[in-house]
Amino acid sequence: MFSDTLKISPVSEFAGKDAIIHDDGRGSSDKLTYEQLWQEIADVSQVVREAGASKGDRVLFISENHLHWLPIFLGIAGSGAIAVPVDGNIAVARFKAIIEDCQPALIVVSRRFENRIGEFDLNDKEIFTTLNLHFDVFSLGKELCPQASEPELKPHDIAAIIYTSGTTGKPKGIMLSHKAFTASIELGLKISDYHRDDRMLTLLPFTHVFSLVDAGLVMLGCHSTLAVCNSFNPAEIIPVMMKYRITYIMAVPRLADLFAFGLMQKPELKFAGITMIIGGAAPRAQVMQLLNSRGIRTFQGFGMTETTAGVLIGHKCPLEAVGKAQHGVRAMIDKPVDGVGELLLATPTIFSGVFGQPELDREMFVGDFFKTGDIAQIDKDGYVYIRGRAKEVIISASGLNVYPDELELRLGTLPYAEEFVVFGHCEGGLEIPAIAMLGRNEFFKDYSVGKEQEYVEDDIRKRVAEWPEAERIRKVFIVDNPLPRSASAKIKRFEVAAMFSPEAAAKNLQSERSTSAARAADNREAVDAFVHEVAAFLNVDPDKFELSSRLDSFMQLDSLGVIAMLIKLEQRFSISFRELIGTSVETFDELFKFFADQVSPEIIVKAANGAPTTPGLPPLLDFSPIALEQRQQFVRDQAGYQDFKLPVPEDPAAFTGNIEGFAGFVQVPVGLCGPLQVLGSHAEGEFLVPMATTEGALVSSVSRGCQVINMSGGAQVRIIDEGVIRTPVFVLKDLEQLEKFSDWVSDNFAKIARSAESTTSHGKLKSIEPFPIGSTMVLRFNYSTGDASGQNMTTIATRNAVDYILDNYPGKIREWFLESNLSGDKKINAVNFTRTRGKKLVAQCVVPARVVESMLHTTPQQMCRLADLAMVTSMQAHSFGMQAHYANTLAAVYIAAGQDPACVAESAAGITSLQLVDGELQISVTLPGIMIGTVGGGTRLPTQNNCLHMMGCAGAGKSGKFAEILAAAVLAGEISIIGAMASDEFTQAHARYGRSGGMQSKKG
Repeated sequence: MFSDTLKISPVSEFAGKDAIIHDDGRGSSDKLTYEQLWQEIADVSQVVREAGASKGDRVLFISENHLHWLPIFLGIAGSGAIAVPVDGNIAVARFKAIIEDCQPALIVVSRRFENRIGEFDLNDKEIFTTLNLHFDVFSLGKELCPQASEPELKPHDIAAIIYTSGTTGKPKGIMLSHKAFTASIELGLKISDYHRDDRMLTLLPFTHVFSLVDAGLVMLGCHSTLAVCNSFNPAEIIPVMMKYRITYIMAVPRLADLFAFGLMQKPELKFAGITMIIGGAAPRAQVMQLLNSRGIRTFQGFGMTETTAGVLIGHKCPLEAVGKAQHGVRAMIDKPVDGVGELLLATPTIFSGVFGQPELDREMFVGDFFKTGDIAQIDKDGYVYIRGRAKEVIISASGLNVYPDELELRLGTLPYAEEFVVFGHCEGGLEIPAIAMLGRNEFFKDYSVGKEQEYVEDDIRKRVAEWPEAERIRKVFIVDNPLPRSASAKIKRFEVAAMFSPEAAAKNLQSERSTSAARAADNREAVDAFVHEVAAFLNVDPDKFELSSRLDSFMQLDSLGVIAMLIKLEQRFSISFRELIGTSVETFDELFKFFADQVSPEIIVKAANGAPTTPGLPPLLDFSPIALEQRQQFVRDQAGYQDFKLPVPEDPAAFTGNIEGFAGFVQVPVGLCGPLQVLGSHAEGEFLVPMATTEGALVSSVSRGCQVINMSGGAQVRIIDEGVIRTPVFVLKDLEQLEKFSDWVSDNFAKIARSAESTTSHGKLKSIEPFPIGSTMVLRFNYSTGDASGQNMTTIATRNAVDYILDNYPGKIREWFLESNLSGDKKINAVNFTRTRGKKLVAQCVVPARVVESMLHTTPQQMCRLADLAMVTSMQAHSFGMQAHYANTLAAVYIAAGQDPACVAESAAGITSLQLVDGELQISVTLPGIMIGTVGGGTRLPTQNNCLHMMGCAGAGKSGKFAEILAAAVLAGEISIIGAMASDEFTQAHARYGRSGGMQSKKG
């Protein structure tokens, strides 16, 4: 298709073959055949010439990854003009700097970004034409003459200018010639044994040369098929792979990490015949091993914009290597010290210089070799190991070079970090290794880690204890938001270092301290009174309390704890904090400002000399043994019941995150049902089922049902579907705005999903379903949550997604609320009954007539007759479904196994079906949505965790097993109670087992 330029040469035998497929991973897809591709490229070239762009003119191209991205790029380059592609999410200041630098003749803008036309200063520009109904071509008003004929293209003509990432200084436009592209395509074709039937999936933007060349142009160059997916969600990527029979995947280490995480959620998946090419940096060893274990062949590669994509490649090379120089590429180390120095590359794919800055050429080359700026070493077999960027190397106090990339590889995976980066941090005039990380909320919650900073610092200290002195990480920074990344998903180390530089820290600290000190000096008495009262509320030493402390540094001060503290201050000093409603207060100093503005010296003296306030309850989140005793004493004093006493644990802090205002335990007896034979996809075998209940006869009844199931060969169970729901609501002006909002949400699903998923390592947003009501729109967010029940997880994720919508939706949203009640949280509704919320299961058993008669003392016919009547009466009662007592079994197991008992309200709906099949009783239960989890929440409490362990269901990867056991137990409960009703033994059973005397003989 290509010879020595990007001008295409159609080959008729491939005209009807698929060239490009675009699939968003959510059901929407489109494609171009090679014939359509060639025609579109020719049409674009003609439009560019007719618009007046001549050979060498720049044409700026603003777009997302799109079905028509490559034909537009090739059409511009093939016309003789120079394509300048930029991502549509580019910052306005950077966009304007690029415009100023390259002075384009035309600008092509995707309709996806039409809301940014004003930001790009294009409102007053003429739209020359529209391409493919999706791209507007703007003429910038210069005197341009239509070009009647195609210009002659030469190999060394510039085909594209790619602006490398950067936010300061003059933009750096890398000029890539037609020859550089075609040489890179030729090199790419030699990487692997590509066949015309291969299909490559790329997840990277085409503005990144790795994706543009080694995926897009290489696939077109050998007349294979390119698949484009804009999603980074493994739950969407994997179905796309299977749908299109993908044989190659193009990724960078960050995307490989995400993909590997997706595979971990689906241990049954194998991918024989698939190759993943990972470029940009060395992937983590654990990721490579996981991919290989699933049958995925892996290649590692390295390249830069200046080398027109990948020039180093390796298969089965050492895990930390990025490949070796092959096929005419040469690599060497400049001025090596112990084998380490700057990597130099000589390649036929090299760039032609920096646009408008020829003076940089001399600085960027040593003879024929390009200075990459990467610190590396080359082993005896020619494999290259990247140790970091030259500008990012940490120079230790002893003068040794410390390479951040190497330290990251050595650290491996940090279980409490969503992401992290090592960088050089200046402290005391010296540069030391430091780490910045985004914490994993679920980790700290699940493991009861109260002070994240202390925990991480202690763990890092242990991990690096045996490292050389100069390489030990000395500083830990925990951030609240994702770390900044480039278009290729690399963390921007320089930006992170700048965030924590001494200059930035000094500026922030000076501002905070000067304000706090001035306020304290002017209000000494008020400060003393405020600190004394707050310290007493928090049960801390007032001498160690600082106004500069953050409210969220005290675990007691959740939203309710803050309200309780404010009420106490209001009562003590006769003031009001109503002005704080709707404001953001993060530190005690900010809170004190409101206090000092209202309180008078007279009130302070009066409060100090007056009678002490009546001792109240400790803060809700105070888990100290003293706090538990104070709460019990408070009850004795207030209720006048001096015998009030609850048992307490040795370590109350272990219950952090599961209870507030902790005062002690009430005891619920636990009975064991079973063994119960389960024939499921996740649970197979015999299991004991724990039931915590105070209802006599329940455990006996379910145990009888277990016996019936066992005597009938076991219960077959399957999970049909799963998902956790959140339903935010948005109020729009009218139906027109409602329609626009709905379309925008659909078009931006991938970005909304990324925002939601950035808050969790387990939750994945599967879909957003719109429910319009007048001019109000409810969005039904459907998540997969791994082994967690996921209710807190999805609430936090949805809030993050809503924030993204509010920040980015171009229209006006009148009102919004995080939850609309459509989700059915803790209540059954018709939507979830017909779809699902939680896990949807069916459990079934065929009971022989002899077992029904011997164990249940009735007949299959009698039980079916009762079920028929129950169905009619359920319709009369307008019940959701038809069942006897799901709630009994679910509530008892939920309490025993650390589930949320309130979820029984939604989980206990379903349909129990009884049929006669060849004289035998076929009975099944269908549960539309049971909310359960095996990690997080109450599952980590000691006795509840023991109950889960008893079933083999504790921890990650066990939620499916637990759900199937639970469904089988519900089936056992239904069999027994329906049998008891049909045989008229229900009353006798309760009389026998449900009274305090237990099982006693009648007295004559």
